[in-house]
Amino acid sequence: YLVDDSLTWIDLLVAEHCPDILTKISESLDGFPEIKAHMERVHLIPKVRNQTEERPLTDALRIFICSEFLLLSR
Repeated sequence: YLVDDSLTWIDLLVAEHCPDILTKISESLDGFPEIKAHMERVHLIPKVRNQTEERPLTDALRIFICSEFLLLSR
């Protein structure tokens, strides 16, 4: 995990948004093996996997999650 030894909001954000960001700049995760491994590790967590499968994140939900993370990190 990116912070300490447990799952945090930043792990969820990185795992969810790195593919989106890289797709928008026409890059591939193949050039970023650590990010790819992190994303795969986070998505293997049963609750994360279930949430993603049952309720795909929309752009509005992504913005909400990011704004909540920013508020909590102050």
